[in-house]
Amino acid sequence: MKLLNLLAISLLLTLFPEGLAMAQNPCKEIKATAEVKNTTNQKDGSVTVTIEGNSHQFRIFLIAPKKEDNRLDLTVEEIKDLSPGDYVLVITEAKEGEFCPKHIKVAIK
Repeated sequence: MKLLNLLAISLLLTLFPEGLAMAQNPCKEIKATAEVKNTTNQKDGSVTVTIEGNSHQFRIFLIAPKKEDNRLDLTVEEIKDLSPGDYVLVITEAKEGEFCPKHIKVAIK
């Protein structure tokens, strides 16, 4: 249930970042980038996520165009076998702490 709440909050932050007030103690930004490899057929696209620092202290979630293709709590930094479409990567701390969730929008063509 905690995971679903976290994803719901992350999705709200993605959709309405200016409409939500920051906590009194602002959180630190997760420094991460995503590199996209477009598909050559229908399901061989990939995204490589690079997180600055200790990447094992973070969780990666992939929100896909189709609900059944979502990937939750990934431990790998290369996400393979992706179909064309618009995705959102959500990166959070493995344990709640000082970092804000990071949202990266990517498109597989």
